Amino acid sequence: MTRPILVVEGIEKAYLGRDGVLRALRDISFEVGAGEFVTILGPSGCGKTTLLRILGGLLEPAEGKIYIDGHLLSKPRREVGFVFQAPSLLPWRTVLGNATLPLEIQKQNGLSAKEKALELLELVGLWGFENAYPHELSGGMQQRVAIARALIHDPSILLLDEPFGSLDAITREQMNLELLRIWEASKKTVVMVTHDIQEAIFLADRVLIMSPRPGHIEAIVPIDLPRPRRPEMVYDESFSGLFQRVHRLIG
Repeated sequence: MTRPILVVEGIEKAYLGRDGVLRALRDISFEVGAGEFVTILGPSGCGKTTLLRILGGLLEPAEGKIYIDGHLLSKPRREVGFVFQAPSLLPWRTVLGNATLPLEIQKQNGLSAKEKALELLELVGLWGFENAYPHELSGGMQQRVAIARALIHDPSILLLDEPFGSLDAITREQMNLELLRIWEASKKTVVMVTHDIQEAIFLADRVLIMSPRPGHIEAIVPIDLPRPRRPEMVYDESFSGLFQRVHRLIG
């Protein structure tokens, strides 16, 4: 692993419910190297999304600390981009308008913002769709807009919360390949939550496996498959071995 850009130390999180305190996360610690692609895998309800929101500064942990490039995280920061499960695009704004929204909020709109957004739309494969509206796009194309929007302020870390979970299998496979292409071109550090074992292995340098609630990092599996990744790799014996190992650790 390269130098750590994201350091997570002893994260705990609990919620107060009708039946008392619900412990969501337990003593989570790990590091992510600069430029690394890490996936987080675990059973439903184990706290994957809660953990990702804490990493993005959207939730406060009950205990523990997070450092980004050596600085303590206490609130959302420009160094972190976030892609949610649903694209959450504004229907009355064009693709270009949705992509430039973060810069407009930061009062950085103008010609340079438009040029930057157009470059990102080309990067995510949406060149020529800048004047289209969300309802005119497929689900995969909408998520491409969401990725461009998350990259518009040039974050060093990109967090993705099951961004392709609602897509059909063929589109999801295509989006995995597109995400790897974008990652290789942008050199970002990526942490992605998924519930799909094949997706987790295919994309990652390492897979972090979480236990059932309260979520804890049970194991970290290095993925020593060569890059660039090819779709046919999923049929290789080495991929099958990794799949079986991860499946056993989860099961």
